[in-house]
Amino acid sequence: MTNGTRALVLITALVMIPRGPARAEDAESLFREGKRLLDTGEIEQACEKFEASERIKTHNVTELNLADCWERVGRTASAWDMFVKLAGSAKRDVLALEARKRAKALEAKLVRLTIEVTTDVELEDLVITRNDQVVDRAQWNQDVPVDPGEYTITAKAHNHEEWSTTIKIKTKDKTITVPKLDVATRDRRTEDRPEPPPNPNRSLSIGLIIGGTAVIAIATGFAFHSKSLQDQSDEICPTTRCGDVRGVELNQRARSEGWIANIGWGLGGAVVVASVVAWSIGARKPDRAITVTPVLTDDRAGFAVRGSF
Repeated sequence: MTNGTRALVLITALVMIPRGPARAEDAESLFREGKRLLDTGEIEQACEKFEASERIKTHNVTELNLADCWERVGRTASAWDMFVKLAGSAKRDVLALEARKRAKALEAKLVRLTIEVTTDVELEDLVITRNDQVVDRAQWNQDVPVDPGEYTITAKAHNHEEWSTTIKIKTKDKTITVPKLDVATRDRRTEDRPEPPPNPNRSLSIGLIIGGTAVIAIATGFAFHSKSLQDQSDEICPTTRCGDVRGVELNQRARSEGWIANIGWGLGGAVVVASVVAWSIGARKPDRAITVTPVLTDDRAGFAVRGSF
């Protein structure tokens, strides 16, 4: 690709990037929609439009309409606060005068909440919230205008138990006294706790399950070999009486290995079942143990089990 071609592509890309929203126009559109909703009696929806318009672009006329809207829905403190703000910042005298008049008329309707924090309750890192909003220390012990409604007051401090209460405010002033916070009980965290020692009973159970399974597998091998020897013996001596030495020998070996297989199956199965039980119980006394010892003599073969669960 040549430099000229790259430049053309870059220019084309820049031209095709869409323009950002005309925020002033958006604010005006939201304001007009708020006025329309206000005229049709949809007060709460109108307040939402005014709030959105104000967030995009602050304007004295929007603030006046928003304060009026809040007063209509009963948010008297929010409306009063906006009127007071507008009275001191309005660029047009007529707006400032109207805001001042409306704020003074609302004062008699205001309800106030006092969050009382005595000296003995104060902590350096004490944080008080009202509906999850942090209450500035300057507002402690002050009668602060609030909108009528339900409020949850919470007090928190490091290494202290959290305190919380809920209060409803309608037409009368209320006072909430924050109590002295209790020192928190120090809980041992899971990560601080020492690792429990490995359970010897479960370790033994795993070993015995593996061992029992191995015994069953070996016994199965003896069973298959016993069947093979018996089949060979039956071919040489198809009847119960047999004068062939080889056939008799194969029959004896088949019986012996079959006996070993039966013993192995019984022993292996018992060990596996007992191990599963021991695993479930999850406890073993130190003086208990199990040993499995192979036994092989001239006339017998198997395993000796000593101990108990």
